Amino acid sequence: MVNSHIGKMQHKQASYLYYQEIIWLIANEILWLSKCHH
Repeated sequence: MVNSHIGKMQHKQASYLYYQEIIWLIANEILWLSKCHH
């Protein structure tokens, strides 16, 4: 029971980091595009 709980927590953290990376990439893309337009 404890092991499955830890596994769920690790999965949650991994997906959180994955989404954070996607958001970071999108933010960089937006910044880059806005720099090009100016």
